[in-house]
Amino acid sequence: MKCQRPSQAFIWLKEIGWLELFYPELVILEKVEQGIKFHPEGDAFIHTMLAIDALPIEERELDIMFALLFHDIGKAIVKNIREDDTVHFYGHDEAGAAMVEVLMRRITDNKKLIESVEKLIRYHMYPLKFLKEITTKSIKKISIKVDFPKLMKVHYADMNGKGKSYCRYEHIDKAMEIYKAVKNEIRPIISGKMLISIGIEPGENMGMILKELYEMQLDEQFITAEDGIEIAKNLLK
Repeated sequence: MKCQRPSQAFIWLKEIGWLELFYPELVILEKVEQGIKFHPEGDAFIHTMLAIDALPIEERELDIMFALLFHDIGKAIVKNIREDDTVHFYGHDEAGAAMVEVLMRRITDNKKLIESVEKLIRYHMYPLKFLKEITTKSIKKISIKVDFPKLMKVHYADMNGKGKSYCRYEHIDKAMEIYKAVKNEIRPIISGKMLISIGIEPGENMGMILKELYEMQLDEQFITAEDGIEIAKNLLK
C-alpha cells in the first residue's frame, strides 16, 4: 500500500522461491504469453507487476490492490489462440473471480474485503466497452454490481500495465463524469411501500414486480415515481 513500487517485493519473493509457496497462481502467469498485439509488455506476470505499480500511493485501497494483484489469474486456464495467432483470454475475468476467494482466504477472513475483490475482478474487463461507446444506461447497470470509481481505478492500472504507449484515458474521465451526474439515479425509484399503496401485497409477486421495475428504470423507460407506478399497474394486469 505504501511502497512506491510494490512489484519489487513480489519479484524478490519469486526469485527466492517463496511466492511459489504461497501463491503459485501468480508464478504460473510467467508462462502465460499474451501476444504482442494487446500486451507488448510481455507475459501475464510482467503485466500484473506493472499494474500493481500503476496507481499513485494516495489512490490505493486494499481491495483495489488485491484486485490488481489477482485480476489476471484466470488467464492461466482459459487461454485461446485464433488462426491468426492473436491470443485471447475470453472468460478469464469470470474464471479469476471464481478462484480469488480461495487465494484471499489464505491471508484474511474479511468477507467484505473478499467480496469487493471478487467483484472488481469479475467486472474488470467491462470498462473496455467505454473505448467504443459510453452511455448512462451502461454506467448505471454496472454501478449496481460493483463500486464504479474503484472499478475505474482498476481499469486505469490495468491499462497502464500494457505500457503507456498503448493507453488511452479520455474514456475514463468521461465515464467518471457521467457516473457523478447519474449516481443518485441508481437507487430504485419505486419501493415496496409504494406498491402496497396501490394494493400489491408483500410476497414473491411484489419482488418480481420490483425487480422488473428496476430493470426498466435502468433502461430509462421511466424517470419519475408516478410513471413507475403506472407501469406497475400495467404489470399487474
